[in-house]
Amino acid sequence: MIKNSEVFKLAARVNNKTDLEVGYFRISAAMDCIELLDRITDPNQANTDQVAVNLSVGYGAKDIAAAIAEKCDVSSEALLSFWNDVDFLTILSERYWFINEDLDQEGVHYFLEGYLYPETTLFYKNAKPEAITNRILDNFNERVSPLRQKIEASSLSLNEILTLASLIQYEARNVEDLPLIAGVFLKRLASDMPLQSEATICYILSSFINRDDCLSKKNQAIVSPYNTFLNKGLPSGPVLSPSLKAIEAVLDHQEADYIYFMYDSEGNIHLARSYAAQLANQEKYGN
Repeated sequence: MIKNSEVFKLAARVNNKTDLEVGYFRISAAMDCIELLDRITDPNQANTDQVAVNLSVGYGAKDIAAAIAEKCDVSSEALLSFWNDVDFLTILSERYWFINEDLDQEGVHYFLEGYLYPETTLFYKNAKPEAITNRILDNFNERVSPLRQKIEASSLSLNEILTLASLIQYEARNVEDLPLIAGVFLKRLASDMPLQSEATICYILSSFINRDDCLSKKNQAIVSPYNTFLNKGLPSGPVLSPSLKAIEAVLDHQEADYIYFMYDSEGNIHLARSYAAQLANQEKYGN
């Protein structure tokens, strides 16, 4: 918005507009320097009833509900209840093109998992769950709608795209690896192999913190439609809120002739075409 900070500071001093108000303001890219100063120094334009909540990439529905509840006058339980309410889902489907029956899959934890767009968002402190949800879904709509043509041309539904995007978001340690890991997982799906993503075990356990627990052999035996070690194909739905880059990586994935990958301690990815080659990589690059 401010193209030249020194000019802006000079204009503030010359026009005696150096006392900035605290709060959130509605501003426009069409505003010139003076109009912007007028707005942010006017106490009547400062909205102090809103709070900014950081909804980070990789947050699941529970994390997002907790982050909002920390700053707004609403409980995380109330939000999660709305995000898993069939009647509310029907109402949302009339407003948003991406909300449909695909979200109601067997054993799904939260209907709106993966659709709660991860970015810092402003909410009114006393906002109700409906308004909070609409605000987040408006963000999703704004970011994802430009991809709608690609999504509709894909062999995967949007819910499947988001599900796969959530897995590669968890698995990738570098943004540039997202398209490659998407290609590896799509190769596995095409080969009728289980995806074996630890992200799904973490989701079943409701904890993405301790990867060692997620990798435990005993936890890989948990019976759940989310378990990609026991079940082939995609899990019931997304396991977290993927970034736009992860969604784009699924749509524009890198064709892969590999079915295994691993990271070394320095964050470098190593690929393999066979399980024997994967074991060799683990022996060579494993911690």
